[in-house]
Amino acid sequence: MKMEITTERLELIRYDEEFVNTPHTHEGWYQITVPIRGTCVLTQYNQTYRLQPGASLLQRPMDEHHFHIGAKDGVIIIKIREDLLASRCDGKITEISPEQQFDPGEVADRFRSWTTALCMVDGRNPAATEAEVLHYLWRTFKANSPSPAGASPRRSADPHLAGVFEYIQEHYTNPIAIDTLASIALQSRFHFIRTFKQSAGITPYQYILQLRVEEAKKRLRQTSATVTHISASLGFSCTSQFYRAFFKSVGLTPEQYRRFNRDE
Repeated sequence: MKMEITTERLELIRYDEEFVNTPHTHEGWYQITVPIRGTCVLTQYNQTYRLQPGASLLQRPMDEHHFHIGAKDGVIIIKIREDLLASRCDGKITEISPEQQFDPGEVADRFRSWTTALCMVDGRNPAATEAEVLHYLWRTFKANSPSPAGASPRRSADPHLAGVFEYIQEHYTNPIAIDTLASIALQSRFHFIRTFKQSAGITPYQYILQLRVEEAKKRLRQTSATVTHISASLGFSCTSQFYRAFFKSVGLTPEQYRRFNRDE
């Protein structure tokens, strides 16, 4: 079964049947693909993801993608005009993470509510429903956004853990071993990873990657250094690791980010 309802600035689609499409793009539209049942196999930027219920990917305008689902799977697609989303993002549209997490049950309930409301509009202005969808998406995007790299983590009464953050700030462009950080914190490896995540909200590895990506964004904006040079100077093991970390965090390749954000 397929259900689809559209306005000039919004498209809501649900598939509850076997479905497969071919690689394509959407000029001027953002798309969120949210599995609500089973598995959605989605390919984007030549990388294939097996998305489980609630785990979704954001497709930006002109991102080539395609997906397929089986007869017992279900997926909801929300497409929203680029200008409508940009009006809500306060200039931060490029900072939305491509990986998003939804409550599949809530998405299904909201989908029914939105489509019912749009069917009742009967040709009148659907702006109220569009605004409701936009508010829900933007709230979710912000909830899924990592803490800004370099921001002060939650304060800890443990001075040794505070020393870990200071050490990372000073050495994040170099290889850092978890065991080294655990020894600074005077904790076992396992206990350190747990307490660090409680303090920062993310793992030590993720925290270091955030710092590197934020510094990479700065260098891409302000210098003409090559991507390879930036990658090596920030401690990435190889350029491909840098590309993966950068795209996962920013939703753009380093070259795309530089083109859209180069400081004058």
